[in-house]
Amino acid sequence: MVMRSIRSAIGYNQIQFAELIGSSKPTIARIETLEIPMKDELYARMVERLEEFGIKIDSNQDGVSLHFDERAIAVLEGRLQDADLRRPDRKK
Repeated sequence: MVMRSIRSAIGYNQIQFAELIGSSKPTIARIETLEIPMKDELYARMVERLEEFGIKIDSNQDGVSLHFDERAIAVLEGRLQDADLRRPDRKK
C-alpha cells in the first residue's frame, strides 16, 4: 500500500514508477495488489531512488510519512505542466 500511495502522490503510472526504481510494471502491479510482498532489495532501491529525486520516506510503528524537498516539488510541478504527460483526452 505504501508503494501505491507514493506512486500516486508523485503522479507516476506503474510503468513510469517501475522505470524510476529499476523494476518491471508487472512486479509493481503485483506488489500493489498484494499478490507478492515487496522484497527488501526493491524497497531499498525505491528509497534510494526517491531520495535522489528529493523525496524522503520515514517509516516507524506509527506509520509512513513523505517529505518532498524543493527539488522534488520543482520536478513534480514540471510534470504537472508538461502537456505531453497528460492523457490524450486532456491535452491542450
